[in-house]
Amino acid sequence: MYPKLFKVRLLFTFCFILSYTITLAQPISGTKTVCTSGCDYPTLNAAVAALNLNGVATGGAIIEIANGHTETLPNAGLSLGSATLNASLSASNPLVIRKSLTAGAKPVFTSGAGTGG
Repeated sequence: MYPKLFKVRLLFTFCFILSYTITLAQPISGTKTVCTSGCDYPTLNAAVAALNLNGVATGGAIIEIANGHTETLPNAGLSLGSATLNASLSASNPLVIRKSLTAGAKPVFTSGAGTGG
């Protein structure tokens, strides 16, 4: 019914999409860095989003913020915690968020514009 080449292409496309999806859904592990250029995440907000989506792998994860990093947080703030993340955390799978351990300026986070009340 279908030419053999079409079936091969369809199978290849399916395998590519499946492998791409599996790659994206990996839990966060090891030490990940936050800085404006050349790090794992450009912002703490991006790191939090990845943690909420993917959770933490066995052994836990460290999010290390670069010296001198500056960032304006979203108006709604950061929301760390999701069903996926919360289920992956334990005493043996901790999440640590810290400043870089090397000497340098502390990171600075500025709050977004609020609405006051």
